[in-house]
Amino acid sequence: MAQTIDIKAVRKLSVKARLKLIAQIEETIDEDMPLTDQQLTEIKRRLEWARSHPGECLTHKQFKAKMRKLMK
Repeated sequence: MAQTIDIKAVRKLSVKARLKLIAQIEETIDEDMPLTDQQLTEIKRRLEWARSHPGECLTHKQFKAKMRKLMK
């Protein structure tokens, strides 16, 4: 049975409430689709690289701006 989500109702939530909802949804995905050992190894490798090259990483705001520019 397909379920629908009332996006208008979601948009009425505060940003904090929407972020909490996103986190809750992500938790259900994590439970239903765990990462493989290979994926975990790659995440750890990328995290270590980012920590050792802080000046070469984008902030969340910079990343979003870059993605928006690419989508035009």
